Amino acid sequence: MCRFLTIAVSGKSVPEVPEEFRRTINFAEQSNPSVIEHSPPDWISFTVTSGGCSCNLYRALATAPDDRSKIEKKYRKKGWSNAKIQRAIESHELEPSRSAGLRVDALDLVENLANAFGEIRLSLRWYSGDVGTENFALKDAGCMSLKDFRLDTTALSDETTILIKGKRMKTEPNQAMQRTSASVTDRAPSSTLRASHSRL
Repeated sequence: MCRFLTIAVSGKSVPEVPEEFRRTINFAEQSNPSVIEHSPPDWISFTVTSGGCSCNLYRALATAPDDRSKIEKKYRKKGWSNAKIQRAIESHELEPSRSAGLRVDALDLVENLANAFGEIRLSLRWYSGDVGTENFALKDAGCMSLKDFRLDTTALSDETTILIKGKRMKTEPNQAMQRTSASVTDRAPSSTLRASHSRL
């Protein structure tokens, strides 16, 4: 079917997509027990998609035979001819502009969330059935700092889950996610000062 990236963060509801990513990325709650069992019970999990799945958000190190089979199956379901499928596979293998691992904007999103929440869990899976109910086992790849993960995002691969530790912001996660510029926080102290003066 397709690859899906799941992110888990602390909280009871799926956070809003940060404004700078809303044109290309979507969030949807993920309730699959095979995924959420890797996170604390007070965390929320959600899929991160672009164009309906996460296939464009992550690129494997190489197109192995089993990867070719998955790609072929995906396109056959769309009714593509053998020649068109082969061209798509060759294009995927020869594409020079994409390095392996997460797409740049997806990595920036991970950084945004990791710094907002302090730590987040990433899970990657190539699904052959329903995303919410398919039963499977994920390999726990341990824990990495955001700094190390940025250097090599292939630490996350298909059928794995990994905990990423960021640098928690001083603001609450939702405030950090919704902030669009530093001027918002810059204005807070001065407005507080004016309010204090008005009470004198």
